[in-house]
Amino acid sequence: MEHSAIETRRSTYRKYDGLTRRWWFFVGLILLQFLPVLTTKNFSFDEMYKIVTMTLSRALFFSCGQVFPVFQGVAVSVIVLLIVFRGKVRIVFAIHAGISYLLFVMQVTAITPRYGLSVIPSGVIMFGLVAAAWFWEAFSGFNDFSVQKRPVWKYGVIAAAAIAFWMPLDLATCSLDLDLGNFITSGSALTFCMMTPVYLAVLIFFYPMVNIVVLRVTSAAGIILAIYNVPKLFCSDVMWLGLLHLPLFFLSVLGVILSMRRDANLPRKIRCQEPYFPLAEQL
Repeated sequence: MEHSAIETRRSTYRKYDGLTRRWWFFVGLILLQFLPVLTTKNFSFDEMYKIVTMTLSRALFFSCGQVFPVFQGVAVSVIVLLIVFRGKVRIVFAIHAGISYLLFVMQVTAITPRYGLSVIPSGVIMFGLVAAAWFWEAFSGFNDFSVQKRPVWKYGVIAAAAIAFWMPLDLATCSLDLDLGNFITSGSALTFCMMTPVYLAVLIFFYPMVNIVVLRVTSAAGIILAIYNVPKLFCSDVMWLGLLHLPLFFLSVLGVILSMRRDANLPRKIRCQEPYFPLAEQL
């Protein structure tokens, strides 16, 4: 029975790895961006850009300011647990990531005075896809966060993620705010673009002993969102906002590159931990 379960998980991993390596997986993510915004009140096609802008500027995320410290604290706690206990909390880490990506839907959902409930479906679908990948990892347990010697450059990845999580930005003016209190008050734990570098940094740091499919799916979505935001670097009023999306862009690109390496098809190499696999079992 145990051998059969292991074979099933091997087979599932190979299937998902093969599907997400195909060119049409990436094209599909791009085509999602052309889905029209959904509202509860009618609108004309020429209002589409206006509605998208209004949805992002009035997103439900902005109404959660009072609970930002709670979510920041939870995220910091999960990272601390990962540093201290490593592989023992891999399930907690994956579940936290999955829940976070579901919560990121608040960034693409708004209640507007003119159009009622407004939702950007491309964001909802991408966030849901990434969340599903992380929940699958929580169940399957392919990530191995055991202590191993890491090359020096990987600590740069951690530094980039820390800056993103810090999010030294005044949300009201989009100006630079270097207050260290932003680690607790910025609300970055509820944003796709600032938390994704954190999750990717962990996967890249422990690469190749991680779930390559999750790395690929998360990175692919990250590239798309980064492309939307990095050009703000060239707009003086939101330059710092664009700058803070560089960790998302570079870590996402690196994540896709690593996940597409031919030696990254790793089920036979990954040591999956209990309770789902014996430590000695090599996939």
